[in-house]
Amino acid sequence: MQETFEKKVLKFDEFAYNQEIEEHENYAERTMAMMQELKDEYDLKLTDSIAKKIFLNFERNPDNYFDSEIYTEIKSKILREEAREDVKKFISQCISELEKYKQYKYYIPGNLSILNGKVHITEKALTSLKEKFEDSLDSERAEKLMKLHLEASDKINEFLSLLSEKNRILFWVKFFKTRQDDLTEPAELNYNNL
Repeated sequence: MQETFEKKVLKFDEFAYNQEIEEHENYAERTMAMMQELKDEYDLKLTDSIAKKIFLNFERNPDNYFDSEIYTEIKSKILREEAREDVKKFISQCISELEKYKQYKYYIPGNLSILNGKVHITEKALTSLKEKFEDSLDSERAEKLMKLHLEASDKINEFLSLLSEKNRILFWVKFFKTRQDDLTEPAELNYNNL
């Protein structure tokens, strides 16, 4: 039975991760404030689906919602249309403000979800953001490459240390040449003169 490789995290940039989360939370808070203003000023409580279309997908009038679904109780057609236009103007202002934010961090709206009137970062986005700020080994091959790289570095340093005993300025690359297959081989040297 073949064992699966368990990812190894070498380091994690917690500061950068927290900054990114904070930017997502700021966007979410601004969006919730706009939704609250719609509720308080216009007596509208949007469904999660409509709110997502507006604040995360930037649709100004999803499914013609603001042309037909709101203020149906207002008898006067003129007053009903004025009320609807006022709401559409407010929505356009909200979207314009959020689009400015999106230009700076284009992926934030796609990392958010709206559930029960609350805007939050999706679990998938949290995982993705965490992985973005970690250095890890994700496969046996990566682990082997790192091990060989460290060993090669140790051997090169040992080689250069021995050379430096004669107080020479060293540039280790001059001791190797590139083959046609893009691998290296030792350059021909007179070891007695080193």
